[in-house]
Amino acid sequence: MQVNFPGAAPSKPLYEIEFRSNGYHLDGKRIKRVSTILEKFPDSGEGLINWSKQRVALTMQRVLKARCLAHPDTGRLMCYFPAEEIPALADLAYRDPDDIKDETAEVGTAVHAFCDEWLTAGATEEARLQIVQNYMLPDTDNTLLLEVLQRQTETKDMTPVERNLFFDRMKSCMFNKFVKFWRKAGLTYVGSEIVIGSRKHKYGGRIDILARDRKGRLVLIDLKTSKWVSPSFFGQVALYKNGYEEMYGEKIHRCYIVHLPREWNEKNQGFGIYPVARPARYLAITLNLLRYWNDTEFEAVLGARRENI
Repeated sequence: MQVNFPGAAPSKPLYEIEFRSNGYHLDGKRIKRVSTILEKFPDSGEGLINWSKQRVALTMQRVLKARCLAHPDTGRLMCYFPAEEIPALADLAYRDPDDIKDETAEVGTAVHAFCDEWLTAGATEEARLQIVQNYMLPDTDNTLLLEVLQRQTETKDMTPVERNLFFDRMKSCMFNKFVKFWRKAGLTYVGSEIVIGSRKHKYGGRIDILARDRKGRLVLIDLKTSKWVSPSFFGQVALYKNGYEEMYGEKIHRCYIVHLPREWNEKNQGFGIYPVARPARYLAITLNLLRYWNDTEFEAVLGARRENI
């Protein structure tokens, strides 16, 4: 959905980018997704790989510990695990990271939707309470409570009902953190999910939120609900900024990554604002990645698909 308030943004872009089921299209030709380009960014996948390996190990450990029994003579805990069940255990450990990613992806999608709905409704207290009521959210931003519950969900020491309540609390906390940020920043909403792209560099994407500051200057906001802030996020914002300015002909004054993480501890209380200073540096890196990909994998994949048609 693209939302533009009258007079808040240019009424017509200099060119149109169409989003279809297979990606973004410009002048009838498929162009690259910003998210796919950023997969090439240095260090964008290392943290996820390490997390996945850790999850597999924790799942194996949890299941094996549950099978431990005291030895009748020594009293020492010993693990008894039937050999025929080993393949099922391996399959469970293999699927566990994907199951967690699906859960947390749903949380991120929901929080984005809540923020969009609240901003579109006029960003009032009444609209915030209506969202809490409509989606039956616990109206809280208690991050200390979530830290305790998080330890339980990481070990899966929860019933399905308790687990669902945990994720509802998480959504409510993240949404309320965003509301506080918006009110303090003094921004005016322009639009969300705005499709942008570059004709010059042939890529497309969507801006999470576009706003104006108190002086009427454009501000780009990218919401992130990941556990950490990756360097690739800054490259992503730089591509969005460049694409919007090329497409609409108006400069974006400031860019921010608003981090609403799904993990809390003493140092990270579930919120962070990261200004993207000197985005031209990140743009140069990402455009180099774009040129590399264009010369190798992207064209090779398209060529293979053309041959199969």
